Amino acid sequence: MDATDIPTTQTVARVQNPGPEAQFIIQDGQAVPHLSQTQILVKLLVSGLCHSDLNRVYGTLPLISDIVGHEGVGIVVKAGSAATTHMINKRVGLGWLSHPCMECEVCDVEYTSCPKQQNLGRDLPGTFQQYIAVDAGFVHPLPDNLQSQIAAPLLCAGISMYSAIRKCNLQTGNWLLIPGAGGGLGHLGVQIARAQGYRVIAVDTGEDKRKMCLEFGAAHFIDFVTQDVPTEVTRLTSLGVHGVICTAGSIAAYQQAAQCVRNAGTVVCIGVNPQNLPISPLDMALGSSAVLLALFLKCKSCFNLQLGAK
Repeated sequence: MDATDIPTTQTVARVQNPGPEAQFIIQDGQAVPHLSQTQILVKLLVSGLCHSDLNRVYGTLPLISDIVGHEGVGIVVKAGSAATTHMINKRVGLGWLSHPCMECEVCDVEYTSCPKQQNLGRDLPGTFQQYIAVDAGFVHPLPDNLQSQIAAPLLCAGISMYSAIRKCNLQTGNWLLIPGAGGGLGHLGVQIARAQGYRVIAVDTGEDKRKMCLEFGAAHFIDFVTQDVPTEVTRLTSLGVHGVICTAGSIAAYQQAAQCVRNAGTVVCIGVNPQNLPISPLDMALGSSAVLLALFLKCKSCFNLQLGAK
């Protein structure tokens, strides 16, 4: 697209009355964003809808921008004066992290944890619009064989699961337990872990979830309604799993995670539960440094999207 072809107005979907009675309102004639020196303009092709977007729409989480969305794929159509022009006409992905300050001591160590960061769909207008202005340094070029509608959720849920799997420090052939494996995060985790050579035990309930998880590469499926999860894990692995990524937010799932991980294993927390979790530090310590890690939804380098294309 030539710069002269870029319209001055666009259509956006805005959140009206955030809270239990929230609605999306479609508005035409809204201004196409102007670029700062370091930004690029992306014409969006698709946008995913993350559960955290719904939490902001319905008032569970704070909402600053009334345009949500942080799982976008589009074509770069314009670059700011200080941004590289080689990305123009290239297809890119946009994720949650849009603008860390890059000046604080946290950024020196891990800029994805910047306390001053700005995020698409929260502080900044998100991907529920036709055109979006984003920092050129925080978009992800996409491989040609990865379809846009598949890439979009990988830019949030996919990165979250890839990051969580990395935190488990697994070796090829190790056991990985995923409670909530049939959900939005979990089913991606099954596929990513399998592609990296890990043996996945999927935990969920129902025949449909069982079939899906096994088709996506899980070695085993445990139905938490009809089976005792720790007993089954012990039967399958003898010593327990090397890692657990708990995408389910229930207290029972976290209790079982601590019971299923082997000595020196790792539990990564992704599923959110507002209640206190009754997990004993003593139990973790007696497991010879089994570690309970805090939620980690961000990955400094976007995970290998060629892996996602598989």
